[in-house]
Amino acid sequence: MTYEFENVPEATAARIAHFVPLRPDASLLGMTQDRVREHALLHRLGLPTAPGVEVPHRDALAACVAAVGTPCRLKSALGGYDGGGQWRIATPDDLPRVQAALAALRHEGRFLLEAEVAFEREASILVVRGTDGGMACFPVFENQHVDGVLVCTRVPARVSPLAASRMEAIARTLAEAVQLVGTLTVECFVTGDEVRVNELAPRVHNSGHVTVEACGVSQFEQHVRAICGLPLGDPGVRRAGAMVNLLGTEDVRPVRLAGVAEALRDPDVHLHVYGKTASRARRKMGHVT
Repeated sequence: MTYEFENVPEATAARIAHFVPLRPDASLLGMTQDRVREHALLHRLGLPTAPGVEVPHRDALAACVAAVGTPCRLKSALGGYDGGGQWRIATPDDLPRVQAALAALRHEGRFLLEAEVAFEREASILVVRGTDGGMACFPVFENQHVDGVLVCTRVPARVSPLAASRMEAIARTLAEAVQLVGTLTVECFVTGDEVRVNELAPRVHNSGHVTVEACGVSQFEQHVRAICGLPLGDPGVRRAGAMVNLLGTEDVRPVRLAGVAEALRDPDVHLHVYGKTASRARRKMGHVT
């Protein structure tokens, strides 16, 4: 059994593993659900990240901000997706606003406070590891986000060869350390040759959708090959490609799909529609490659 998003409770995943192999395993799923645990793993392995500290409760926020400095970003340890559960603190004057937002959450919660790092590009890499320990990495994807939501991915990424090799080394180190079986996505900030890990996802990933048309094997097939103990395919780029997410703009029912004929006038365009019946602002409804 496997999963394609992180919102499966770790306890549920662990229970499933009593009956059938779960790949990737429940402990990796639980670690990536918790930003504090994830950051601790990266730090333990000596992998580069933004400087950060755990904020055990909201009353400790001011002291933590003083220690980390501004600008910084506060992230909920649990939950949060597509930019949710995050607050930017540009200066100490932002503290009252953020503390009021935390008070409105009506739960104490735990948080990760990270120093804001300057970067040129956001990029991701997918490493896939099989039951025999064999590994294969997809090429680096270059990602563009707007308000925390991925809007466009391109491959090959416009990063230096050294940055790309460092990302692959980080991905392989992580996959070996956690004894991965399946897919692990590593999202990074890149500046020149320098790389910092931002987040991990133990699954196929939105930025990897471009592999269906661009690579020798898609992320989906590669994942299935890995968890079933089959030989891995060739993840190399067959032709350059780009993916654009189709995002909902407002809450409407029923969903109305428009512009298909215009999009497909280019014979190299491929349309993927997810069949969701309800739309909301920024919800991923499909993509075009």
